[in-house]
Amino acid sequence: DAGTLSNLGVALDDMGRIAPQEAKAEYFQKSVRAYEQSLIIRPDDANTLTNLGVALNDMGRIAPQEAKVEYFQKAMLVFDQSLTVRPDDADTLTNLGAALNEMGRIAPQEAKAEYFQKSIRACEQSLAICPDDANTLFNLGFALISMGYIVSQDEQAEWFRKALSITKKARELNPNDFNLCYNHACALSLLGQSSEAIQELRLLLTSDPSGKQVIEKEEDFASLRGLPDYQQLMEEF
Repeated sequence: DAGTLSNLGVALDDMGRIAPQEAKAEYFQKSVRAYEQSLIIRPDDANTLTNLGVALNDMGRIAPQEAKVEYFQKAMLVFDQSLTVRPDDADTLTNLGAALNEMGRIAPQEAKAEYFQKSIRACEQSLAICPDDANTLFNLGFALISMGYIVSQDEQAEWFRKALSITKKARELNPNDFNLCYNHACALSLLGQSSEAIQELRLLLTSDPSGKQVIEKEEDFASLRGLPDYQQLMEEF
């Protein structure tokens, strides 16, 4: 039964997300197989196609470096197939944007811009349908920040300003979400708004002190590290 197999895929993918790191791959792979079996029976089911793409994205994130491209490329193909069935599905467009971002992160330097620009377009299409979706805003903000690193120095500030307007909106929608607030702090830092960025980091660390290690390694906060307020913040946590 295609519906049962598809529901099994959802349950396995959910388990993979909460499983210990060493068990994640098994759940995600089983989820992929369940969706593929379902699609043999019902090949044009848009929900199953999108969910398969999500599971492939999840596998790509934990896969060894040499296997990531294959998973993300498969995910993009599946999302595109789903969009041929249901072209105005905001969730599929958002997940396509996420896969394109992942590809942009690992692509050769000369190919990065194409992936991030495609991600921006997918996210903007999704937001035209669901303008207040925080996950889509997160993906769009990430793509805009990433583009700022690729373009010439003269163009950087424009991309970072676009990102800041998006990360601010996302943060306002869900002020308790660590990833949304973190993304906003990145945009603030990249635009030289150091005091505001440090204040945002203080809020983050107050809610989740375990985030300190990630913050200390983040390239976007490089401009903050020589500042006494930043150093004091790190000492406090």
